[in-house]
Amino acid sequence: MPSFHSLRFFNLLSMLLCLGFSICAVAGSVISGLAAGAPPKDYSIHGRPVHVMFNIFNAISIMVTAFANPIIVEIQATIVPPATKKVVKGLVFCYTLSLVAFLSVSIAGYWAFGNAVKGIVFDNMRPLVPTWLYILSNALACLQLIVITVVYLQPLFAKYEGLVIDAKKGQFSPRNAFVRILGRSLFVSVAILIAAMVPFFSDFSALMGAFAFIPLCIVLPSIFYLSVFRKASRLSWTYIVNIVIPVVFSIAIIIGIIAALHQIALDIHTYRIFPSS
Repeated sequence: MPSFHSLRFFNLLSMLLCLGFSICAVAGSVISGLAAGAPPKDYSIHGRPVHVMFNIFNAISIMVTAFANPIIVEIQATIVPPATKKVVKGLVFCYTLSLVAFLSVSIAGYWAFGNAVKGIVFDNMRPLVPTWLYILSNALACLQLIVITVVYLQPLFAKYEGLVIDAKKGQFSPRNAFVRILGRSLFVSVAILIAAMVPFFSDFSALMGAFAFIPLCIVLPSIFYLSVFRKASRLSWTYIVNIVIPVVFSIAIIIGIIAALHQIALDIHTYRIFPSS
């Protein structure tokens, strides 16, 4: 039950779990791609132009969701000065690690399975990789989801606990620990139940990217820049770029939301609640 001050340890654990899963995913993709029973690889793009466009914007939204992790670094780094130095150092490290981890999985997965690759690449490689590798990768992913849930829900937990805990008693006193465990467990249990009932992970990643992460991570920084430096030269490249970014990505937000909802609507046709394996 961490606070904002102890999230750095959870971020470190999250990083190690992410690297472990990425290594397993790359290794599994290589094994699957070279296996005797490997499926034929088709790298061509199929579908009507409108569906291809929707898939492109879905992919953009999912990538923004994946690379939005540094927002946690930005929040933590601004708690204690000097903020700018810490933010730059944290972002460089975080983006470098993210690029290595995410792109290696994307490239290896697409090489192994072509356009048939699924949102979770281990769904493709399950019959082609050793059982221990499949179990290990899922264990790492499960632990990573637990850790990242704690990190991303921390603002909500902090608000909830500020309303229910007794400030005169210790953070881990029996009274405060009980209400913290109860509230956190109830919220996460409800979230797990909904996630199990609506298993469109890639679709909802796209929706979250278009609806939340593109505005938060791409559009808002440019708006803040224009607000702070509104007296700067309007002919400078920096100023022009920060005008173009909100305009272009506002269009991407609208199309991305429509594309994500469109894909969810398509998947509903094959949806069954709590489907068996």
